[in-house]
Amino acid sequence: MNPPLRALSDGELVDVPSTVDEIRAAVQPTQSEAFERELGGATFHALPRLLLHWAIQAAGAEAGTPSAPVATSAEITPFG
Repeated sequence: MNPPLRALSDGELVDVPSTVDEIRAAVQPTQSEAFERELGGATFHALPRLLLHWAIQAAGAEAGTPSAPVATSAEITPFG
């Protein structure tokens, strides 16, 4: 099981979806098509930021306030 991702919403910590399937289930129906379009067109390196953006939005949390560490491209070691 994935550790919970949490972010601030009105000063309170809320759980944020942490898998693509959880994000899909939590995205507002009016935003579902935009999510799928952005996900389908995202490059490998853009995926962490894109998924975090949509997860925070789906949870109704405040943009820019994730409280869990998120790996950046500098922290991801290459395979091999």
